[in-house]
Amino acid sequence: MRVLLIKTSSLGDIIHTLPAVTDLATIRPEITVDWVIERSFACVPTWHPGIRSVISVDLRSFRKHPFSKKTFQGIRENLKDLRSHSYDAIIDAQGLIKSAGLAVLAKGKRYGFDKASIRECCAAWCYHESISVPCDQHAISRVRQLFAKVLGYSLPQNLPRYGISLTLTKEKDVHSAPYLVFLHGTRWPTKQWPEAYWRALFLRAVREGYEVWLGGIDEIERQRGMRIIKNETGGRLLPLMSLEKMAEVIKKANGVVTVDTGLGHLAVALGVGTVALYGPTSPKLTGTLGKNQVQQVAHFPCAPCLQRTCHYKGQAYQFPACLETVHPEAVWAALMRISG
Repeated sequence: MRVLLIKTSSLGDIIHTLPAVTDLATIRPEITVDWVIERSFACVPTWHPGIRSVISVDLRSFRKHPFSKKTFQGIRENLKDLRSHSYDAIIDAQGLIKSAGLAVLAKGKRYGFDKASIRECCAAWCYHESISVPCDQHAISRVRQLFAKVLGYSLPQNLPRYGISLTLTKEKDVHSAPYLVFLHGTRWPTKQWPEAYWRALFLRAVREGYEVWLGGIDEIERQRGMRIIKNETGGRLLPLMSLEKMAEVIKKANGVVTVDTGLGHLAVALGVGTVALYGPTSPKLTGTLGKNQVQQVAHFPCAPCLQRTCHYKGQAYQFPACLETVHPEAVWAALMRISG
């Protein structure tokens, strides 16, 4: 039996899909799975032994340059890849119009969430069979249930197993000090932990004998990282690197502190001790989930607001106001309980 899985983005959503693949590979190992995914994340399915092949698409680039020659060439190549095999089941685990459209282009019976439990209800019209999975559950649980119902097996009652098998180099061996990774970058301004708190946590880590490695995908994040480190020894601002390389850096770390971002979910999936910080968003439905992780959640009247912009009008000493309640001392204590 051959299955086509469609989950194109984002990194957190992709990580949330891996436990369902692990369930399937454990219970029905005779089933082969191909994965349709955005090119920028195409390495992630290759880390899971339950994936046979990866079909990468470039929808984000297509939207930016819809009428370019490269776009039309890419569409032709994607169509050829999608239709190169017939599938016994096509599972759209994303639930968006764009992902349902990819399912329609492939050959096979299409499955997805029904209109009451899907992210974009119009997408449900594209499936041959729609599956009801209540929305008031974590995303990982919902995808695991979707797989179980489509492919006819009982859902295992265990914590999610991400199943990542990552080959590591020995690069860490040249560093004498243990290190922590601080994932401070996020697109939502309201998800950003106050810089003063990052700075305090950084200084505490250095005093305790750790190096601190900070990433940054753009100039804004790199400038923030430089302000957190300032001129202190013990801090390292990472260069821009591939997702594969970043995964290796995280995997070798002694611990991770992260805002609500995809790399934080990757840290948990890799089994690294992780403290995740939540203010305007709630971890109930899409938060980090698994062993060796702790969530530090803001306690504030308007949290979680689920807003990109903070509308709080009261007095606050840090921004965003809700994350002012997540103190560095509590984060450090939590990290020390779970770090390696």
